[in-house]
Amino acid sequence: MATLRHPLFGGNSGYSLNECAAGGLRCVQSMISLAANPTATDVYRICKLPAGHRVVDVALISDDMDANGSPTFTVDVGIEDEIGATTDDDIFFVLSTLPGVAGGISKCALKAMTDLAAVDNDRWVTITIGVAAATFAAGEIGVCLTTRPDQTLEAAVAAEAV
Repeated sequence: MATLRHPLFGGNSGYSLNECAAGGLRCVQSMISLAANPTATDVYRICKLPAGHRVVDVALISDDMDANGSPTFTVDVGIEDEIGATTDDDIFFVLSTLPGVAGGISKCALKAMTDLAAVDNDRWVTITIGVAAATFAAGEIGVCLTTRPDQTLEAAVAAEAV
């Protein structure tokens, strides 16, 4: 198993990152180029969920990375605490076949996403390889993460400062 992270966060190369913010919403699209078939249980720390933010939306974005007639490539998308403790490695996507079947964009449809509480430390959004590709094809995989500040947490912090 390997754990890789974006170079902006002191990690590996091969990542791309686009970020914007408006009206309190923050949207980050972070991708990684895979040139070789990853191993099952490899973890890619794809982007950060900032402290004090709640998740509004998550989309998994991928090229078709399994050219086999019976593709096997699957991934989980989840969350990991800044210190490396896994909070939930498949809270957003559970064994998604998107990168193996055709690629494209898939939006998170799990209610658990909206129940994820904001905390006072940064966390990682991770992509964990479930099953490696039967016939790997190089490509990109990543997420588009939309977050917003949590007013409940902001109010608690403001109250403590008084």
